[in-house]
Amino acid sequence: MKILIIDDHALVRDAMAQAMQQLEADAEVLMASDRDEALTLIAAHSDLDLVVLDLSLPGVHGLSFLHEVRDSYPSMPVAILSGIDDPEMILRCLEVGAVGYIQKSSSTLVILNALRMMLAGDVYIPSSVIEGGRTRLMVSGTRRVALTDRHRQILSLVAAGHSNKEIARRLRLSEATIKAHLAAIFRILNVSNRTQAVLMARQLSLSLDHEGF
Repeated sequence: MKILIIDDHALVRDAMAQAMQQLEADAEVLMASDRDEALTLIAAHSDLDLVVLDLSLPGVHGLSFLHEVRDSYPSMPVAILSGIDDPEMILRCLEVGAVGYIQKSSSTLVILNALRMMLAGDVYIPSSVIEGGRTRLMVSGTRRVALTDRHRQILSLVAAGHSNKEIARRLRLSEATIKAHLAAIFRILNVSNRTQAVLMARQLSLSLDHEGF
């Protein structure tokens, strides 16, 4: 596992590096303190499993650096690390293509769980945005963005009445993987079962056309 942490504060970089080591003892953790150093490391390490980017780097305006990395390296997973607790900003980052948004005020356990999810290919958004007193439009938009193509594919097959075993066989995945994806879908949509997930997806105007899967 190879991770790049981009933050101008050494204490934050060290804390995130320690969290990475808890996930995998032999993880390779690279660090950058500014945009130029980060771009040099990204160019030299195309096999990065995750880039963790501070949203407030000195000399970087708004989401410009996130746009820059996503445009230049569209397949590279980028997570945002920020002290900004603003659901609109979180949604904007996800819309640009971030695979998650970690708040710097989060506990170590929350950060570890967020990293696990993103490294497994899921999108992480703070539970406060999903469950807190936010507007329905903002929460719905965030949930819609947070669902990956694989999530939508699985939801489509669930809506068509397929069991986990049938979905696993159809997508050539293990049943355990399907269950893990469903757990992520339930969390994102804030539901507790398959029927509720399908209903919520339809409320969010998600296409559940399963043809071709």
